[in-house]
Amino acid sequence: MNKANAYFFTGVDMTERVLASFSFDSFMLYMPLILDESRGVSDMEDRETDRRGYLTLLDGLSGKIIFTVPFGEIPDEKREKYFEFSQEKAKRLFENFSKKGHTTSFQSRDEEKQQYGGAIYINYHSGAIILSFSGMPELIDEAIMIVLADKLLTDIKTFPNTKIEAVTRNPYWEAIRRKFSKQLEKNLKFISSRRPAGGEDQVKGNSKEEQSKPSEESITLVVDYSRTLQEMINAGNYGWSNKEITAKNFPISPEMTGKKVEVSAKLFHFNRDSNNETSIFEMDKDGYRPATLAELLVLGETQPDLQSQFPIIALGSILHDVDGGRSVPCLRVVNYKREVDLCLCLGWGGYYRFLAVHK
Repeated sequence: MNKANAYFFTGVDMTERVLASFSFDSFMLYMPLILDESRGVSDMEDRETDRRGYLTLLDGLSGKIIFTVPFGEIPDEKREKYFEFSQEKAKRLFENFSKKGHTTSFQSRDEEKQQYGGAIYINYHSGAIILSFSGMPELIDEAIMIVLADKLLTDIKTFPNTKIEAVTRNPYWEAIRRKFSKQLEKNLKFISSRRPAGGEDQVKGNSKEEQSKPSEESITLVVDYSRTLQEMINAGNYGWSNKEITAKNFPISPEMTGKKVEVSAKLFHFNRDSNNETSIFEMDKDGYRPATLAELLVLGETQPDLQSQFPIIALGSILHDVDGGRSVPCLRVVNYKREVDLCLCLGWGGYYRFLAVHK
């Protein structure tokens, strides 16, 4: 127990430092909220209301543990076990990433050796980290780390270079992320409502007018609606495409079928955080509408290198899921592969570009 507490106090001493590009305060802010929203997600008997465990941050380049800190009410008899499991997962994943390319500790899971999932590897533009958690049901540990990583990377306006294996396997992380994002938004609105008026029109020294201008270069796109959606995707030669991008989910309107349409498009870059509504409002002011999936796919086909510079969003096509979440098509690069994917509408960082078409 003393060992566990020592790591906790080491973390507190480091609150003013930047840890692998991330603020220690961010971990302390986000983790309690994520844990709150993870309760009730697991269907494991007697674990539905759990909210406790140890978080470990490990430098993904050197293998050095930066901190291990406790969250929630951890029973005394569980402290040392959760502490050691949290660190073991991180260290094991560090070894297996270099040897086998693993991105989660779940990939080397061995129940007989008490080696479990719950750690994920994230490499990005300026470094690499491993996030590990122990104290919740195993898949919830892992889901919590995916949600935390997603938020941390959004804060520094980047995304992982390597696809995390758990993203397509773990059944819980998207539900937790939706709940966490909604609660975080409520908290931020409450904070904003208590700020004094004035001074909010300036972001990084730029006016709103300067931030919301589209790129100067006009892009001509010729959309051939005689092609099927799958033919449009194939023409883009992507390394990967989301299986949910189908003609059923994104049907072409009957009045466009068989036509070939030329449109004038531009990329909007707001250079600040935004959401769907504010982004579309800014486009409308300049006489533009958000691009559709078909128009985005033509951009990916005709200018394939563009998405390697920044992710590009098409807000004109929206997929609604059964839980009320919304996703939109996006072009991006992950692990050096061009992808056409669906991105959840949880707010957009200042590094995103939005394809828009002149009305």
